[in-house]
Amino acid sequence: MAKMTRRQAGMTFAGVALTVGSTVGSTAAQDEKAKSPQQVSADALLEIVKLRFGTQLDAAKLQAVRQSLMAGLASAGRLRQAPAADEPALIFRAELP
Repeated sequence: MAKMTRRQAGMTFAGVALTVGSTVGSTAAQDEKAKSPQQVSADALLEIVKLRFGTQLDAAKLQAVRQSLMAGLASAGRLRQAPAADEPALIFRAELP
């Protein structure tokens, strides 16, 4: 068997990774399309929480954290859609002596 160069090995491994990624990625992409952007963001944030506090949280607490994240993301979405006219009525101005 001929000796494989590093370039050939890299191309072979990249091809395998693309092939596996395309078959796995297609089902993952379909799952991601079914979810709303808020759900995807909440899932990503929940993964961070699991990595950081996973040993201290059980399934019920993780579900509560997920619901809290979803509520926060929904609130942020509503704030982004608010028109610019929703500014505070009082504007603070400092009076210098």
